[in-house]
Amino acid sequence: MWLLADHIRVQIEHAQAAGMVINTASSFSPEKVGVVGNKMIIPIDGILTQKPNLLAAFFGGGNFLYSDLITTIAAANEDPLVESIELIVGDSPGGEVVGLIQAMDAIRDSKKPVDAVVNYAALSATYGLVSQARTIIADSRATQLGSIGIAYDTTMREDEIHLTNSESPNKRPDLTTDAGRQVVRAQLDEMYNLFAKAIATGRKTTLRGVDEKFGKGAIVLAEQALKAGMIDSIKANDALDKPTAKAANRERSQMDLNQLKAEHPDVYAAAVALGQKSERDRVCAHLTLGKTSGDMETALKAIADGAEMTATLTATYLAAGMKQAAINARAADNQNLAIEPETADRNSFSAQIAKQLSARTEEEGLINE
Repeated sequence: MWLLADHIRVQIEHAQAAGMVINTASSFSPEKVGVVGNKMIIPIDGILTQKPNLLAAFFGGGNFLYSDLITTIAAANEDPLVESIELIVGDSPGGEVVGLIQAMDAIRDSKKPVDAVVNYAALSATYGLVSQARTIIADSRATQLGSIGIAYDTTMREDEIHLTNSESPNKRPDLTTDAGRQVVRAQLDEMYNLFAKAIATGRKTTLRGVDEKFGKGAIVLAEQALKAGMIDSIKANDALDKPTAKAANRERSQMDLNQLKAEHPDVYAAAVALGQKSERDRVCAHLTLGKTSGDMETALKAIADGAEMTATLTATYLAAGMKQAAINARAADNQNLAIEPETADRNSFSAQIAKQLSARTEEEGLINE
């Protein structure tokens, strides 16, 4: 009996029917377990089984044993250097029913907290495992989860005959009849209830919540799983789905101020007064530099935009001031020339005459000597 994605189950059963030999094989090895800081990392990939299964490893991308998980968690609980455990699920389509409940119990009953990160897929039995973790994080919106349900598949040959004793008709139910199928379905329902109740406990919901919100046996993507409560967060969402940092900060700030005002009115009043003083200082700084530099247009725009006094604005004011100073200097020169033009011309002419007389006097002195 499997808790397994259907296409994997079909591949395995076809291979078994073709006579392929099932040897021992497991994708798990102690070398893959690592301790990062105080956290033990346990990678989970492939199909989950009670015993090693080569076909599971071949068709399911690996074979992970429930017993290996139970043993590793026990070792982590006894290691004084380990403070927490993290399950890293790569791609696991599920696994066998046998051994699953014990593995789920090992995660749930761990003395040290267990968290789970799902990179690509945690389906069916594998989702059952991670549901017992303290938190479940999907790596991306494309992460697949769910497929919660018990499936029983079989084929029947026309020449097969099954007989049981009179008191045990349900030992070999006739699946060609409604009564026979109902016997098997009752067994599946009983197993499902055990499985779903464990998931409900791990996700802190009810059996009805699992039945109605967790996909009804379908595979769901991370965003739907998050809304349903199947996981706790998605590690990497597209930027378009996130509010901008500015908007998020504004929303948090507004919420914090409202809470501050309600719970600590004195602190809120002091914060408002401090903010008002800071705003006055900002406005006055722009007005002062705008007036000094002669660039009130820049000052008024900066005040309206809520701009702080940055290096760029300071340079703008400085450039405007230097330009204004040059204009004023030229205006002053032009004013002096306009008031005393004859004096300026006369002084210039006298200076030239004096220079010529001085040069001539020096020349005559040299000749006389």
